[in-house]
Amino acid sequence: MKNTAEGQLAYRLAKASSLRDLATCRGSGWHAENGFCFVRAASDDNIHGWRLPRLE
Repeated sequence: MKNTAEGQLAYRLAKASSLRDLATCRGSGWHAENGFCFVRAASDDNIHGWRLPRLE
């Protein structure tokens, strides 16, 4: 059985430990408001993000 492209991408995000942060908007400097996820400077005044997985 072959995984879908979306499943493979989700697996790569999960392996990089960022899928949960992305899905829950809980990365450092990210906050949820009215159902949307926004970035803002974290307590260290830096903007944080994550590396995107390579698309094949």
